[in-house]
Amino acid sequence: MVRPVFVILITLAACGMLVNEARALDPHVRDGWILGLAYGGATGDITFSTGVEGEVEDGVSPQIRFGHMLGRKFAVGVAYVGWMYETGNVPVKYRFSLQNVLLNGTWYPGHPESALGGMHVRLGVGYAWSAIAEVELEEGEEQGHGDRHVDKGLGFELNLGYEFRVYRTTAVGLGIGVVAQSLDGDLYKDTVYTPVTLNLSWYW
Repeated sequence: MVRPVFVILITLAACGMLVNEARALDPHVRDGWILGLAYGGATGDITFSTGVEGEVEDGVSPQIRFGHMLGRKFAVGVAYVGWMYETGNVPVKYRFSLQNVLLNGTWYPGHPESALGGMHVRLGVGYAWSAIAEVELEEGEEQGHGDRHVDKGLGFELNLGYEFRVYRTTAVGLGIGVVAQSLDGDLYKDTVYTPVTLNLSWYW
């Protein structure tokens, strides 16, 4: 997977250019609970059980995280990480959803009062499920959920990012992840996608 590696390297370089501007903001004090919300776009690759591979450059990625600090540089928690997109032509549309509930650990490598204090590296593993729904759209009728197929398996996440502490308990930043699913089901075999998101975090 060459593309995710290049995107990660570009993100790290951008974070490096931003750290000097973070010096004037509040320090990154983390000593309790964390709530994070994120939303952005994603691209990825899907391998179906038939061996057919598909590349998708569309869709959105909502994310929710909740955790607690263990010391000043490590946190453990749970996260929901998804990717949804729609394709097809009216009257038949196909809706794909790739979702994960993960246990994760986050490392904040920089000193909390330095510019590098806004950087994080997160790893997660947990339950994954992916679905496809075929929805027929008919003019004048209420839109239904269609015929839906779901495959289940394991999900994995690597997430890198940087945040600015804009208030004592609030931070805003950017993140990029690589999310992989091992499903081996009737429809999906495995998936890999790379969400790029705007992140909001609250600390208390």
